[in-house]
Amino acid sequence: MANYCSNSVTFSGANSDKALAYCASLEYNSPPFLDISIYRDSFNFESRWSPPIAALNRLAEQFDVSYNLTYRPPYEDRAFFEYICLQQVALEPSAEHIRQVINKALTAEQLKEAGELVDGLLRDRSFNLPELGLFACLLQKRTDQLTLDNSRMQLPWESDDTSTDRSRQR
Repeated sequence: MANYCSNSVTFSGANSDKALAYCASLEYNSPPFLDISIYRDSFNFESRWSPPIAALNRLAEQFDVSYNLTYRPPYEDRAFFEYICLQQVALEPSAEHIRQVINKALTAEQLKEAGELVDGLLRDRSFNLPELGLFACLLQKRTDQLTLDNSRMQLPWESDDTSTDRSRQR
């Protein structure tokens, strides 16, 4: 028998009302969302064992919104946990340029160049970790969209760099 996780989601962005209206149109039990209710601007539901982050990410992409998820898994001592999806995050102009380079990649070669650019930024510590994480997610998403037949691209954090040099300054 499954244990249930309590979840509360708040959407943000230009289409947040549409995302919330879609959630309100779901049946009371629409797996992976169970015991659905809408209270003010929050989408509340239960899920089995853990939050359905993949389903929420698809919803965020569909409506082009960000979301803040607060959840409580079964048998946890801590009161609540939080997860934030930054689908609609404002970036610095230089970071926005990198995002556009990744999103405009049409070939495997262009995508590889974008990956090398992000890898260099990671080594140089040119951006903060949330931005680099966003770039890595965009690279993976774009790779999936292009349905490349070759092996999966190595992401910057998967490199075999084992150096312990901490002198690299931001």
